[in-house]
Amino acid sequence: MNTETQLQRSPYEGMKRVVLFNWPLYVIAAVATIGCFMLSTVVPPPWRLILLVASVAAVVQTSLSLFASHAVYDLSPMHHWQWLKEIAPVPADRILNIHSGYDETSGALMNVFADAEISVIDLYPALKRREPSIERARKFYPPTSVPICSTMTDWPVEDASQDLVLLAFAAHELRSHEGRTQLMKLAGKAVKENGKIVLVEHLRDLPNAVVYGPGFLHFMSMQEWMNCITDAGLSAVKRRKFTPFVEVFIICRPV
Repeated sequence: MNTETQLQRSPYEGMKRVVLFNWPLYVIAAVATIGCFMLSTVVPPPWRLILLVASVAAVVQTSLSLFASHAVYDLSPMHHWQWLKEIAPVPADRILNIHSGYDETSGALMNVFADAEISVIDLYPALKRREPSIERARKFYPPTSVPICSTMTDWPVEDASQDLVLLAFAAHELRSHEGRTQLMKLAGKAVKENGKIVLVEHLRDLPNAVVYGPGFLHFMSMQEWMNCITDAGLSAVKRRKFTPFVEVFIICRPV
């Protein structure tokens, strides 16, 4: 995402991308809703009520997920990433941006930290699986920054060299506690003593369960992230919330 794209971003850009990347799920929801409603017109009363309730539930669930996506990715201050200036050391000369296939932040970082050296690591090739939503994201919005590395280890990054390490909606794609902990260790190794690691994630909690339904199981719990941070020898010095659905962990190396 370049500067021009940032400036031309529509008021519903974030929600549009969520639908675009996950459109089969929305199609299934629409077909199920219409099917339940049509069946309700030809079945006996007990089943009619059940099918009508199912239709309403599907509409409500879909509407809630769209509302949450719009709130997070369009309405909240999170999407322009200017808030990182409040967290990053001054000056933030070197930034490491880590993503898992869909790089939605490098362009914004270039705008926010115009004079910084920004390096990108793409973990997607090393995940050894292909997520359909990420494949669609990479097709419609190919990465604009060439990664310096696409592995889980042996990053070509000097120890204690980065002022800011950003992990935005990326770490949960590592599906084991050990993998997530190792990722946090590598981030901790790369960041300066006075630098910050910023972890941005949806959580496996009640608000995300309400709006995303079973999809919330793809996220990790608050306790799991705190365990990963602690097991990596790091400290979560502060947390910040953007809407009830997204948690920001501000992490540093212990003094």
